[in-house]
Amino acid sequence: MRWSVLIVLVAACGGDDGTVACTPADHEYIDGCNLYDCTGSDACDGVCGAGATCGTLDCSHDAQCRLDCQEGATCKETDCRNTGTCFVDCHGLSCDTKCDGSMHCSVECRDGAQCLLDCGSSPDCQFQPCVGMTTQCANNVQVCNRACP
Repeated sequence: MRWSVLIVLVAACGGDDGTVACTPADHEYIDGCNLYDCTGSDACDGVCGAGATCGTLDCSHDAQCRLDCQEGATCKETDCRNTGTCFVDCHGLSCDTKCDGSMHCSVECRDGAQCLLDCGSSPDCQFQPCVGMTTQCANNVQVCNRACP
């Protein structure tokens, strides 16, 4: 019986390549997910727990997307391309956010976090605030407390 339960979980959450994909129906914590897929939702709220390493939060084409990247966490990528509103609260170690085509996109980068904000064609895209040093890079990319890519 144990093996059949394990097989069902692997089939539901993971691919043959070891990718673990989760959805908001699974849980709001994105810890342990290589991909947290909210694509096309009205709203997506994700939490990367303290000290965790979290994969991609895919909110592309959502009306609203929010990520809470908690203390000591690493949030590899938040994909907010073509969203209505996107907000990332990063008080972890690092957060990368893509906002091309987003109507409103902001990242609160604090507690020494290293953040990258790829604004692309977003008309309203900024750090609010960057606690540290902000640098404007090429191709409408901004960084906080780290070097340009």
